[in-house]
Amino acid sequence: MTSQVTTRPVENRAPTRSWWRRHWPEATVVIAVLVVLAATSNAYGYHRDELYFLACGKHLAWGYPDQPPLTPLLAVLGDAISPGSLWAFRLPATIVSAASVVFVILIAAEMGASRRARVIAALTMATSAVVLMAGHLLMTNTTDFFFAALMSWLLAMYIRTRTAWLLLLIGVVLGIGLLNKTLLALLALAFVIGLLVAGPRSALRSKWLLAGALAALVIVAPNLIWQATNGFPQLDMANAIQGRVVAGGRIGIIPFQLVLISPFLVPIWIAGLVRLLRRDNTFQAFGVAYLALAVELLVVGGNGFYLAGAYPALMAAGAIATDRWLTTGVRRRVLVGAFSGSAVLVGLASLPIVPATALADVPLVRYLDFGGTREQLGWPELTSQVAAVYDGLSADDRARAVIVTRNYGEAGALDRFGPEYGLPKAYSGHNAYAGWGRPPEGADVVIVLGSQRDGRPLDWVQANCVSTSIVGYTGNTTGIKNAEQDRPIWLCRGLNHSWGEIWPTLTWLG
Repeated sequence: MTSQVTTRPVENRAPTRSWWRRHWPEATVVIAVLVVLAATSNAYGYHRDELYFLACGKHLAWGYPDQPPLTPLLAVLGDAISPGSLWAFRLPATIVSAASVVFVILIAAEMGASRRARVIAALTMATSAVVLMAGHLLMTNTTDFFFAALMSWLLAMYIRTRTAWLLLLIGVVLGIGLLNKTLLALLALAFVIGLLVAGPRSALRSKWLLAGALAALVIVAPNLIWQATNGFPQLDMANAIQGRVVAGGRIGIIPFQLVLISPFLVPIWIAGLVRLLRRDNTFQAFGVAYLALAVELLVVGGNGFYLAGAYPALMAAGAIATDRWLTTGVRRRVLVGAFSGSAVLVGLASLPIVPATALADVPLVRYLDFGGTREQLGWPELTSQVAAVYDGLSADDRARAVIVTRNYGEAGALDRFGPEYGLPKAYSGHNAYAGWGRPPEGADVVIVLGSQRDGRPLDWVQANCVSTSIVGYTGNTTGIKNAEQDRPIWLCRGLNHSWGEIWPTLTWLG
């Protein structure tokens, strides 16, 4: 297959027209995304993963057992803007999500989109789950999509202009992106496959592509060295989560695409994929790359979310196809309805629009929970419940007391809110927490948080504690059940093994 260089059509405009007059519709959409995400970022509370990233950011390293270092770095930088402020903590996510909308607009422009098509591209992105859901939380997925969209724009620019040094820049972006999530390597491989199949193949012979690959390797090298030094724990992590069914799991990768962006927007991205796969389309490599990434995930394993990085080009091309489809007033009303439906559905399912006290009465939020709402609830309450147990101990017991949790969400919550209650640091064997130290020898009064609902102690508690008792329960007051709802708090007194012997039985990845 061959591709020909095309140039973007230049709109007829007076040279003196201001940038705002030429681009105010798209810019307004981007500003609206910033406003919506910023206005809602302070509601509910931290997600369990955000609490973990904040803890990782306070133990900065070139790597962690389950992730590279960039998102923890962004977490601690956001928190440094205004310590303790959830709004400031999520500011990096707000910014990169709005920037992702900009990149989709720019990709559409590279593909020759009209002004109206660029607006359609902006609205498609702005009302999608990858912006309204992922953009509300500071997650590795949020930043990963930003890098995917940026790489897609640079590649689109290269395909249009054949400016070779852009391949080096793509490599630099890839390297930085790999410091956020290694998944980006699969997208880069899909792009290479797209260029090999659909062209321009000259990119694959360019010294600038080699320079870009070397740049990416140099940038990500500190993380690779950390992984090698620590026995490549991310490989163990990948094996640990292989069997988890998230977003449909491997079997559900393809069906999940019907809801990944938004059910209302499926016709737009499918139209974009069809358009990109046409033999006469200059940007056909993007269509091939989407299919290649889907095959990669089916082979190596993954879930439906992992295809998100291939969507910026599909949404941009779909906006152009949709623009040409809008030949009647009825079709324009259908499009407005699709954007409105997507904004309402995705917004209700992912943004903290419904008051926390009313969440249990909203089935869409209660049962679908696209935005991880239930994982943002109850962390301050959990901390106060643990503090009540700690305060109830005698002074001698408090001097020998430690807190041990089953998962990083509980430990992260206690580290974030515990100082307000005078609580000691929390220990956990979950992921990176396992490497940050074990309880000191002599700490034989243990407040234990676990995941069992019944009256039976956790296995390690039963095996190592001289005496145990339930001294409280954790939970939130909204009526929404999460992993911490109605879970017992155990008090362990006396240990029949040392922490050096106990700790290896508590460490786990997942």
